[in-house]
Amino acid sequence: MESLEELHQDMGGEFGSTLRKFLEKLPDRLDAIANAVEQRDPNQSSKAAHQLKGVAATMGADRFSALCSELEAVGRAGPGPQRWQASGVYF
Repeated sequence: MESLEELHQDMGGEFGSTLRKFLEKLPDRLDAIANAVEQRDPNQSSKAAHQLKGVAATMGADRFSALCSELEAVGRAGPGPQRWQASGVYF
């Protein structure tokens, strides 16, 4: 995807406020994923990872978005020791 500089050029004056919103909401979004994993709720972890994946992709955070995509897929697969252990997440 685009570099931050390219993204900044494309978004113009909206870039700063969009980046700020992303960073402000990031802890809550990560907490939602962590809580779902802690509660052993693969469906909720998948939903939370999906939301964060889209926002990260929009901000050009491709690696982070890819990690969220992996977690989303693991959550959709449902509980199963082999799937979760391979991802480092245990349900």
